[in-house]
Amino acid sequence: MTVPAPPRLLFGFLIAAVFAASAVASAQESGGSFAGDDFSSSFDDDLGPSLDDSSSSSSGGGESSWWDNSSYGVGDPWNDTSEASGGACAGRAGTLFFAVGLPAVLIVILVSAALRRARRGRGSAGRRPWKRGRSSDGDRRRDLHFSVLQIGLDWHVRAGVQTQLARLAREGDPASREGRARLLGETTLALRRAETGWLYAAYRQESRLGREDAERLYRAAGQEARARFRREVVRNAGGDIVEQSAEMPAPRADEGPGTAVVTLIVVARRDVAPVSDVRNARDIREALGDRGTLTPDEIVALEVVWSPALETDRMSSAELEQFYPELAKIDPASIAGRVWCGYCGGPFAMELLRCPHCGASVRSSK
Repeated sequence: MTVPAPPRLLFGFLIAAVFAASAVASAQESGGSFAGDDFSSSFDDDLGPSLDDSSSSSSGGGESSWWDNSSYGVGDPWNDTSEASGGACAGRAGTLFFAVGLPAVLIVILVSAALRRARRGRGSAGRRPWKRGRSSDGDRRRDLHFSVLQIGLDWHVRAGVQTQLARLAREGDPASREGRARLLGETTLALRRAETGWLYAAYRQESRLGREDAERLYRAAGQEARARFRREVVRNAGGDIVEQSAEMPAPRADEGPGTAVVTLIVVARRDVAPVSDVRNARDIREALGDRGTLTPDEIVALEVVWSPALETDRMSSAELEQFYPELAKIDPASIAGRVWCGYCGGPFAMELLRCPHCGASVRSSK
């Protein structure tokens, strides 16, 4: 039976409402972020002059376009205006031009065009890491590296990282290259110091990207991370700081001491250390350390998003797994200085005498 148009339209609205309600239900209450990028009209200028620019000239092996240079105009070398030359000289010059000069000019044009096609045709063969100055056109415009690293933190490091990131959002300068480098270094340092509290991780990367593709992935990743919470209590976007006053929610008993997730989004002009195994803390540690060494000129874009942002806004481990299904649990044996309770399975630092979750003795832990 065919459903009439009005009821079918109403049915569509009901389905949309159900999905909207489920989206709201699967979001944390608070979050924070800071971001800055160098995706601008001057971006290509940073990569050096374009090889397609026929007006460029270089004595260092570049494509010299002397055909357009006024000092080598077609008529100039042959125009002797001295009185001794007279009309006969002019006539001989014209004949000489058509006999020798014109074919020579045509040969030079053909050779220059062939060399230009050969340089373009090399494509990705012998591709080198990005660097300033001249490189092949394909390398120069498709050599950006995008990555997203997410880390879930447990209760005993959560509050310290939240406080540090909020301070960076309020005091940092993501609008400048130097500011982004400092923010990235401080963020990676804070996460590395919190290693004993790492619970979960996820990683994604795309390499050899052009500017448009890198920017598209960067924007989408930032929006996706910020969609995981309802209210952004602090946001620094390119130096514009926006803060929202939020009522401190009362922690629920079933949420426990709470967890947090930090999302680190980077677009760089060089390869960065990947995370081959998100369950191995060593790979995560190396990836963070490498990103912390990126120079201001190597960082194209940076966004850091964390949730929750309020200390009393608690996210249980069950909620973390619901809101961030892409996260995988890190192997506890790969993290030095941390043990897991033999009774409740909760993680805690080995220097504690008892499990802070259930009170069991550290002797029963592993």
